[in-house]
Amino acid sequence: MGDVGEAFNEYRKIVKKRKNERANKNMKIIQQCEFKYSTDMSGTVLFKTPQGTVCFYPTVNKFMFKKRLCRGDANSVLGFIRNMAK
Repeated sequence: MGDVGEAFNEYRKIVKKRKNERANKNMKIIQQCEFKYSTDMSGTVLFKTPQGTVCFYPTVNKFMFKKRLCRGDANSVLGFIRNMAK
């Protein structure tokens, strides 16, 4: 493999490491929250609310509610859910 291929392989390793670190940090915050949640097989965290389900993707810091995609970490998701309850 050429030099460019080796550079891309290194970049992929760095990205994977960042995603794992982000997921670990977000899951620690979620485990301490007061809301009930479940995790599906792909790692998506699902919060069931009376208004609908909020899907949180901890590796990429994104969450979705009713086809609306937002950016934010675990604290943003928990704040969003608290504001929905008001």
